[in-house]
Amino acid sequence: MYDAGGLRVQTSASGVTRTMVYDVMGQDVADYNGSSLERENIYRGGQLLATQPIHNRTGECGPLVRKRERERYLQLGRQLSG
Repeated sequence: MYDAGGLRVQTSASGVTRTMVYDVMGQDVADYNGSSLERENIYRGGQLLATQPIHNRTGECGPLVRKRERERYLQLGRQLSG
């Protein structure tokens, strides 16, 4: 599902609905898996500064993952974990 501005706001696959929340600048600031917050993204000056993964259903946060670290792990094909 897309919003009026063309941003993807929801996907469904295998019975799981993911929802993406954007700020007024069109930056993905939060991702939900069902009704549970999964990740928050922090921006400064329009650039992704850090990602805050949420590791469990109680809302406890994992460590902040800086953009550079995240890109390095994604390039190596590894999943980020707390």
